[in-house]
Amino acid sequence: MTTGPKPRAALRPSACVALAFAVFIVYGSLFPFDFASNPRPVETVFVDWNPFLNRSDAVDNILLFVPLGAALWFAGRSSASRWALVGASWVLLGLGLQVAQLYLPSRVASMTDAINNAFGLGIGLQLSRTLAPWLQRKQLVSGSVDPLAMLLVAFWYVYESFPFLPTLDIGLLSAHLKPALSGPEFEPLRLLHHALAAALGTLILLEARPLRSRRTCVLAALAVLVGSELLVPYGNLRIETLLGIVLGTGVGERLNQATKAHSRWAVLALAAVALTMTVVTDFRGPSGAARLTLTPFSHLLWHGTTVGVPTAAFEALAIGGLLWAGVTGRAPLGTRSWHWPAMVVVSVVLLECLRIALASGPADTSLLVTSLLLAPFAAALHRKPTRTNRLDKSQSAAVIESESRTDAEPFVHATDSASLKAHAPNNLRAVAWQTFAVLMVLTLGLRLLLEASWVPYNVLELFAARSMLNIGLFSVALLWLGAGPWCLAKWAGNRPRAWLWLPTMLPLAALISLLLLRISVTQESLDDITGSTDLYRRVTMENYWGEGWRDAMTRLPAVMAEAVERGVRFTALYSLLLAPLTMASICTDRTWLMRRRLPALALLMLLWWLAAWLVIDGAITDNLTELIARDGSIWLAALAALFALHVSWASGRMSTRRGVTMAAVTLVALPLSWWLSKQGLEQTILKYDSVWSAQQFLLGRNRIDRLSEAQLFMRWCGVYMAMLGVCVLGMTLARRLWTAATATTTSAPAILHSPARWRRL
Repeated sequence: MTTGPKPRAALRPSACVALAFAVFIVYGSLFPFDFASNPRPVETVFVDWNPFLNRSDAVDNILLFVPLGAALWFAGRSSASRWALVGASWVLLGLGLQVAQLYLPSRVASMTDAINNAFGLGIGLQLSRTLAPWLQRKQLVSGSVDPLAMLLVAFWYVYESFPFLPTLDIGLLSAHLKPALSGPEFEPLRLLHHALAAALGTLILLEARPLRSRRTCVLAALAVLVGSELLVPYGNLRIETLLGIVLGTGVGERLNQATKAHSRWAVLALAAVALTMTVVTDFRGPSGAARLTLTPFSHLLWHGTTVGVPTAAFEALAIGGLLWAGVTGRAPLGTRSWHWPAMVVVSVVLLECLRIALASGPADTSLLVTSLLLAPFAAALHRKPTRTNRLDKSQSAAVIESESRTDAEPFVHATDSASLKAHAPNNLRAVAWQTFAVLMVLTLGLRLLLEASWVPYNVLELFAARSMLNIGLFSVALLWLGAGPWCLAKWAGNRPRAWLWLPTMLPLAALISLLLLRISVTQESLDDITGSTDLYRRVTMENYWGEGWRDAMTRLPAVMAEAVERGVRFTALYSLLLAPLTMASICTDRTWLMRRRLPALALLMLLWWLAAWLVIDGAITDNLTELIARDGSIWLAALAALFALHVSWASGRMSTRRGVTMAAVTLVALPLSWWLSKQGLEQTILKYDSVWSAQQFLLGRNRIDRLSEAQLFMRWCGVYMAMLGVCVLGMTLARRLWTAATATTTSAPAILHSPARWRRL
């Protein structure tokens, strides 16, 4: 049975692919576009007719035209039209580009290259003719593809592979590969850049799904990227680049598999981290003489295309990721198509202002222009949501319901428990992968932060070797700041006489944090914060507490007494933040009845007062007390209460209206918290033969340079937002893990959470 020619609509994708390959051939043949006004004689094209004189160059020219020949076979409706397209392509690209190369001093125009181009066209045509039945039978290509997502994948490829000109020349490849084999100094920042780009690109690629198979998408991306890194001889190949691509691709694939229908939130987080990283670090290079210019993409002019284009592509990938994550999925962020793109544009402007304030690189309007160019694509995608093929409607509804269930629900009906238990293992696995991803991003972000020149020196002193293991454990301690109070409130709330459990669990949560910090930061830094252990010497040698205590303390080993003192001091200091966060968690947890909530809050207030008395009023050293103004404790307590309420409220279920409200509340909380800190901290400290304020002492780069009031406020805002972010992340992850673990391990949730049990409690 014979079939007629294909309709024109079916040929359009193949024609677009063929046009793209043709553009790439023109680009590759004329790069670096250094045209001269006086061309070489046309006769030089016909000097050499031997197609195999230079084998590596011959193979390059053949392979360059193979994809074009393959695409032209699918773009033609009949054999005659295909051969006509091949002939026209060879005349225009094979012969025409050789003539154009006469104007390029860096290129050698030769008829040999045109002959090799003809071989490549023929090979591509024959390959497509042979493989077409198999490709049509397998149906490897997906039916619908998200165009914005594929544009972002193209940005990822530009960042990794520009200027896209592979070669098989042994000499060029040897010089290109040598730096990766000679073992130069390892650069963690380079690894972080490529790992972030690969994770973000892989997530978006798997959401776009240009190929039907997930494995084929990932393997094809790895093969193209790693092959381009090895065969494109521009710049020096670094082992960090290859490791970053492989590691980031693996992390992106696992995140996509774990988050399933919610992978756009992983894209949003990674894109935000990547874009912030380009602002707070010297990603574009040193600022130089010009710190600000209104010329977009000025770093292209200053550093050249081989450096500037990948930089711009990375920034475009981050901005596009933010836009794509906000407008795709079942519930786009923003009720109007322009809401989320407008928020991204405003955020980009604020980040560029932050770059100017930090002087972390040349500032221009590149980010603004990029966001304005990509915003219309995002708005169009918002109006026409893309296809989501992760879960069917019933399954996705059950998963969303189980993940979004809040603590406000005191019990689960028996009819809902079966659906919840059916998806509990997958839900727990997904939340575990989300927690791992957050830890990885936080660890890499902290490692990157330590390389910035504006970081206060007392932060740098926390990490002696700056190893990834220590920073990872410190990241766990940061997340525990938010997770600990929520777990404490939730665990105690499920116990009879819950308020009696708080004095036991509060020190336990503090000791967990002490253990994490003890193995992640230096002991000197801990002693600077809590004060050196001096109680044993004072009691035994200076008779600090009298004869009875001296005799009893002398019988104890000094190491044991110092360990107990360090634990008590750290617990008291940690409780200054732990107690208000726990109180805020109890206030926002509706499972706590009022008759149980009031005694719990009263007991926590008492513990809070005792902790302040121990580390402030009864402090042995003045490391902390010298920073606190007279009668400043009440203002610092108000600051801690404001922060705790902000964290507890921000960790609730997010929506568009709640997000806008939270942004407004945050804008009010930042200056208010700054004012409270100014009232609570000492403004005149005599230290190092100079007069300092507590803010200068805590937030300054060093003990020499002084910062302006505006710079101090900007740094305070950064510290406040960072602490808010890690505490909210900790509470959110703890809530999700608790909910998923409870759904997995509980055999009869309808009985355990019955209304009768709640009435008894």
